[in-house]
Amino acid sequence: MLAKHVSDFLKNFLPSDSGFDRTIACVLKRYKYIHKTVEIEFDRAYEFTGGRCLRNSRERGTAILMLILFLASVCTIIVNVKAVPLQWSIEKVDEAGNVGEFTSIAIDPDDNPHISYQDITNHNLKYAWWNGSTWNIETVHASPTQNIGHHTSLALGSDGHRHISYWSLSTGDLFYATTFIDTLSKSVIWAGNSFDVTLQSNSTITDFTFSQPEKRISLNVIVPSSMAGFCNVTIPVELLGGPYVVLVDGSPITPTETSNATHTSQYVMYTQNSQIEVIGTTVIPEFPTIVATTIVLAVVMLPLLFTKRKLILQR
Repeated sequence: MLAKHVSDFLKNFLPSDSGFDRTIACVLKRYKYIHKTVEIEFDRAYEFTGGRCLRNSRERGTAILMLILFLASVCTIIVNVKAVPLQWSIEKVDEAGNVGEFTSIAIDPDDNPHISYQDITNHNLKYAWWNGSTWNIETVHASPTQNIGHHTSLALGSDGHRHISYWSLSTGDLFYATTFIDTLSKSVIWAGNSFDVTLQSNSTITDFTFSQPEKRISLNVIVPSSMAGFCNVTIPVELLGGPYVVLVDGSPITPTETSNATHTSQYVMYTQNSQIEVIGTTVIPEFPTIVATTIVLAVVMLPLLFTKRKLILQR
């Protein structure tokens, strides 16, 4: 009966040669027992028309609208019947303080998730990624004076580099951070020895200098437009030993320091074109130890030799 009513209903406002009424009738014949809503919605439309021919355009439009509602009910029922509940796996990614606002997620080719978000407690931008066995978490941009990391948007490049855009609430500036970096090696020749200072940065590096008397390495960085800059300076401790003082534009900062028996790395962040200075406590001597020892011995022995020669001549 339901299929017959549909067919009669459609004939009132569809062309006589239309096959659409037959299609709907077939659908209803298959699904008419799924839920009473199908019959209820159709009955509304059928009762409205009274089974008569719709010649008035307003009536025809109203009937079409009711038919759409009726078909939507059919589709909803079909989807609900076929839907299978999803099985969710939930885990905690980061619990260091109040974190997780303004999140953005991207999936790499290995189906590993990457998430950018704000550390609300410290007003920093953070980034977490799953490597297949554990979560790795790092602070991308930390500023002692700004509330940053708002409205993050994360994307993964085809080369594997990460790209994050975000906003500073303090200044209203838009920032862009990326893992794309250049690695430079600067050779320092001193006392006949060569020492390599490695610089990793997303900025352009100029005016690299080493001052042995001042126990200082300095360089200038030019930040790409609207990007948070960083530079990791790796120094042989034989060339310049710690503890270290790091200055950005003459002001002391607290860098992220990583050291071992032979090298120290000072990771510095900045938001504008700057001068970076790393000042050590010890420095390679002006002369190698063996040369210095020889000079001292010579200075001590020469007067003795002259004195001895003078005594021999007096005899």
